[in-house]
Amino acid sequence: MLFIKSMWKVKKEIHLDSFTKCYKNIITISGVADDMKNHIKTIPRKTLSPFKTFDCCKETSYCAHAFVDENTKEFIDIENIEVVMNLLNTLGYSLDFDLTKIMLKNKSSKNLLFYVIKRV
Repeated sequence: MLFIKSMWKVKKEIHLDSFTKCYKNIITISGVADDMKNHIKTIPRKTLSPFKTFDCCKETSYCAHAFVDENTKEFIDIENIEVVMNLLNTLGYSLDFDLTKIMLKNKSSKNLLFYVIKRV
C-alpha cells in the first residue's frame, strides 16, 4: 500500500509585474517541498487595486509560491502550464484527478488548476 507523503494545490493567480507594469496569470502552489525549491520563488501577494484589500478573515497567506522557469527565471504563466506539469511529473508528483474533480465541481476556488500528490 502506498501512502501520500504530501499534497499541494496548484492554482493560477494574477500578479502585477512591477517592472513591466503588466498583469500576468502565473502558476502558484500551496506549499514548497525541498525537491521543488529550485523551481519556486516566494513572492509577496500585493493588492491589485486600492479598492481591493486582503480579508483578515480569510486564511490566505501574504506570500505566494510561484513557479519560475529554470533558464529565464521568469514566472511561468498559465499559457505554459505544461512546463509545470512536466516538472512536477519529473519530481515524482502525480495529479489527483478525483480530488481535483470534486473541488472543481464544488466550486471551492475559481482559480484552482489541480491537486498534486507524492506517494511514499
